[in-house]
Amino acid sequence: MPKKFKGENTKAVDARNRKAAVSAEKNAAAKKAAEDEAWHDDDKLNNKKAQRKNAEEEKKKAALERKKLAAQMLAEEEATLEAAASSKTPAKKVTQAELSKKKKVPTATLR
Repeated sequence: MPKKFKGENTKAVDARNRKAAVSAEKNAAAKKAAEDEAWHDDDKLNNKKAQRKNAEEEKKKAALERKKLAAQMLAEEEATLEAAASSKTPAKKVTQAELSKKKKVPTATLR
């Protein structure tokens, strides 16, 4: 005959403890979710106010980006214009007296 079991089944005790821990975690999570839901703000006016604020911030960021891009493009264009201007020799100014001399010279050679 088999011996009578004296004491507890350790595997069954471990399983009971695991199940108790899992159920305690579920209960704690449910309580936390319920408390978070109780503190949740459903005020439509505050939500719209926050949305407007976010939209304004996005517009400001976009405007700042456009300004930076425009400034960068302007700087690049000015640099290319300066480079082109510095490579050209400036036109020499011609006075009315010089023009009249140039006009008189060819006419004198034709006569």
